[in-house]
Amino acid sequence: MKNLWFDRFKGIVLLYVKGEKAVDFLNAAVQKQIKVWSIRKVDEECIGFFILISDISQLRNLRRDYHVQFSFGKREGLWFHWQRVKKNGSFVLGGFLFVLLVTLLSNTVWEIKITGASKEIEYRIMKQLDEMGVKRGALQFGLHTPQEIQKEITKQNANITWVGVERKGTVYHLQVVEKTIPKVSQPPENRHLVAKKAGVVSYILADKGEPKVKVNQYVKKGQVLISGYIGKEDEPVPIAATGKVLAETWYETTIILPLENRLDTLTGHSKSKYGFSVFGQSFYFPWLENPNFTSFYTEERRNPIYFFKWKLPITWNEKIFYETERVETHYTRQEIQKLGVKLAHEKMRQEISGASSVYGIKVLRQRETNGKVEITYHFQMIESIGVYEPIHENKENALNDQKSKDN
Repeated sequence: MKNLWFDRFKGIVLLYVKGEKAVDFLNAAVQKQIKVWSIRKVDEECIGFFILISDISQLRNLRRDYHVQFSFGKREGLWFHWQRVKKNGSFVLGGFLFVLLVTLLSNTVWEIKITGASKEIEYRIMKQLDEMGVKRGALQFGLHTPQEIQKEITKQNANITWVGVERKGTVYHLQVVEKTIPKVSQPPENRHLVAKKAGVVSYILADKGEPKVKVNQYVKKGQVLISGYIGKEDEPVPIAATGKVLAETWYETTIILPLENRLDTLTGHSKSKYGFSVFGQSFYFPWLENPNFTSFYTEERRNPIYFFKWKLPITWNEKIFYETERVETHYTRQEIQKLGVKLAHEKMRQEISGASSVYGIKVLRQRETNGKVEITYHFQMIESIGVYEPIHENKENALNDQKSKDN
């Protein structure tokens, strides 16, 4: 039969009909369009056949007319399984609740271990974890991932070099590496203070050593600013020169800006959808509909589920929808100028290391092409140009000998 598999799923039973009119009873059932199959004769007054469990009530009404007896044999189908479940409902419910309870306990945070941190930092990290919801008794389904916890802890603690977060079953392990205070350095070696770039000297402070340049003097890259030699010229004594030299320097930088800017920004509205994954296949609860946002981007978080210490191929998923909107900005020429100067300053701060300040700025070139503005700025900067260079005795002696020969 075409629907035999589906009939077995609904429920079928092997019915034995016994009586003098057993055959007539069977023919009457067929005439009433009751589905029967696998008919076989047991003896002279008994026949057996399979019927749907839903047709038994009709056969019982027909039995009174033919005075036959029923007996049931093999039973198959969901209906019989459900009857067994109802009969043993307390055991089934108890087993289900036990598995559910063990699964929940296996996915609960029971301990947090922190190693490598001092008592003060350990207390601070425990407090920060508590604010993030990572604490004893919390379910792991809605918690941040170990990578997110690691990033947040590192961000909030400037005196931590590195922190590793690992989740093993119901325990969170945190390995902390604190920043170490550097040891007292050895006395510096003998050295000069030389110019790392060309410029016009604007300020000189020589703590140790002899200044070799003056204010408003132009110096080249590599020129000695503060000498590491003191004393008489014929018997100079090398020392570690110490000081600071500020100079006016010059830079050029180019900024390219669009006349029109399109940017997707977050509106602040979000909606979450929950589900689970089995062997990498994701399923989300159908009654949680996707948000009716016009535009959005999604972020998915997956938290593994454990049974005791074993990691199951099942994860609890949270898909977060963040609403976005496109903002179009049209810049005027005056706004382009202000924005260009601001971006040029930021670019110079990134390119120039150390303390520096802008002495002057002017536009060298400006042109518009393909909806963009290209502006080249000239910067006058005041910055420290001194770097230390060790004194090499052999090199210095060779230079002195050469000078003597020339004289």
